[in-house]
Amino acid sequence: VIPATYSGTHVITARDSVSHSATANLSVTAVMTISPISGPAGTTVAFIGKGFLANSPITVTYDGVSTAATSTLTSGADGSFSSGFKIPASASGIHVIVVGDGTNAISANFNILSTAAVNPTSGPVGTTITAGGSGFKLNSKVTITYNGVQAATVTTGISGSFNTTFAIPSASTGAHSLVMTDGTNTQTFSFSVTPAANPISPSVGFIGTVITLSGNGFGASKGITVTYDSVPVTLTASNTTDADGTFNVSFKAPVSKGGNHSVVVTDGTTSQTYTFNIDPTPPSSPTLALPAPLTKLGKIPTLSWNPVTDSNGGITYTLQISKDTTFATV
Repeated sequence: VIPATYSGTHVITARDSVSHSATANLSVTAVMTISPISGPAGTTVAFIGKGFLANSPITVTYDGVSTAATSTLTSGADGSFSSGFKIPASASGIHVIVVGDGTNAISANFNILSTAAVNPTSGPVGTTITAGGSGFKLNSKVTITYNGVQAATVTTGISGSFNTTFAIPSASTGAHSLVMTDGTNTQTFSFSVTPAANPISPSVGFIGTVITLSGNGFGASKGITVTYDSVPVTLTASNTTDADGTFNVSFKAPVSKGGNHSVVVTDGTTSQTYTFNIDPTPPSSPTLALPAPLTKLGKIPTLSWNPVTDSNGGITYTLQISKDTTFATV
């Protein structure tokens, strides 16, 4: 077995015990190995060289461009060395690594594999996603689909890298497929939609106020139930989510005391709780304008009073007549 030694011609001598001998020349050639031989951009490649010139500067190039390993690498007295470097941003496919000492030059192929990432991987409908990748085809269109429907497109640069953002479209709660492809390289991810509900509208009102609740990312085609202080209410609009888990329902605030009340909307699996406030401050008393006190009235009296206002609206009037000032009998 040839021991570690520098490149060039070496002499092999055979000799017996009585000094008979013979020689032969052996030309040692340089060899070089790299590991790994494939991976995404950013992979650290280790390489080992043997049989190069002794004590010589070693150059390392990637697609003809010098790497950081070149600046400090020198072979030993036996022509061997070892080092490594990170694969720079590159398009997918085969790239050539060349290691040389000025006399010997050994090449090896490194296969760039595509890689990508998305952030975040879960959230409600409308979440802004950042998607990026490397090792795709250079100067090529990358299509991003969500549940098989195009959600965004982006063009890679000269190194096969890209970065873009887009909003998650409507979909029901749960995991959904997110695919990036340039037609040759494909990366697949899963995005999990979480339920989201819009604020209750309005959040303050009075008895009879029409309250609207809406949301998305709930279960697909599921019935919606709403309770007010744990009591089911009658909805005035559709009470079923659509195929994307979107809903919009309304109901009238029932008779209840002033203050906060709990409103819960649920599809049987996912629930959202709100607070609706009945204004506890009553409007001021109306002031009678006609008839004047102690006035004798005709058969059909005209009744008139100054109207009152309230920030929440909804003022109604009830007329009561009694034969006594205490209104014991109405």
